Parts: sequence; structure tokens; C-alpha cells
Amino acid sequence: MPSKPNTDPPFVKRTRKENADEQLCGKREKFGFAWISLFVIMQMEEACKGRLMDAEVLVNEANVSKTEILKKVEEATEEVKITKKVLEESLNRVEAANKAKLTVEEALRKWRSERDSSLLYVSDLDLVGNKSKPVLKPSLSIRQILSQKLLLKEVYENGMQAE
Repeated sequence: MPSKPNTDPPFVKRTRKENADEQLCGKREKFGFAWISLFVIMQMEEACKGRLMDAEVLVNEANVSKTEILKKVEEATEEVKITKKVLEESLNRVEAANKAKLTVEEALRKWRSERDSSLLYVSDLDLVGNKSKPVLKPSLSIRQILSQKLLLKEVYENGMQAE
């Protein structure tokens, strides 16, 4: 493309640099859209870099949180194992105590039954060595009781008359 004709008055001398700048200015106008697009792209790249850094920070924070959570889970698992072991030991102690309780109860029942049978034997014997006496008297009906009273009255009356 031909360069612009020099429109400056003849007494103004232009340097090479000024001529080059003028040529560049013309190219800038021609490629202005490209320059603007490049500028916008550079700004977008900067924004993306900022977002990328923000995302990296979030990922690092998430990894730290994940590590902390895993550590807490491991601690909780350890606590559960310890608690389970203590619980099993306690259950074993309870089971042993229940077995001992049953053994003592059985021995007590045996002792009571032996004691009760020996007490019955002793109460059946008279302490002096006489014949045994029944512990319980047989129950009497009302008729038998009245009959005994009448008999006693007759025996008493007869005894009084004999004297």
C-alpha cells in the first residue's frame, strides 16, 4: 500500500522516525480491531489466571479439609475399637458374676434343703429320747370337738361322784 503523501508545509522537515510512526499509525487503524481483540484476550487470560488461582486455593482447602476429616474418622474408629474391647471385657465379667451367683444360689438351696430335713428329724425326736411326737395335730371337725367336751364333762362328773 502506498504511503500517504506528505501534506506538511515544505519548511517542516520530518524525521525518519516520524515517518515510521505515521506509517505505523496507518497500520494501527487498519489493524485496530486486531489490537483491541488482542487486548481483550490478554485481559481474559489474566482473569482466567486469577480464577485458576482461586480454584487452586479452593482445591487445596478441600484437600486439607479432607485430610482433617480422614484423621477424625481414624480417631473415631480407634475410639470405637477401644470401647468395643471394654464392653466385651465388661460382658465377660458380668457373665462370670452370673455363673458365680448361680453357683452360690444352688449351694444355698442345697444347704437349706439339708438343714430343713435335719430340723424335721430333730423335731420328730424328743430331746429326752422318748418316742417321737407328731409335729402337727390332725385337724378335728366340730362334731369331734363337741364329743370330746361331752366326754370330758362326763369323766369329770363321774370322778366327782366317786369321791
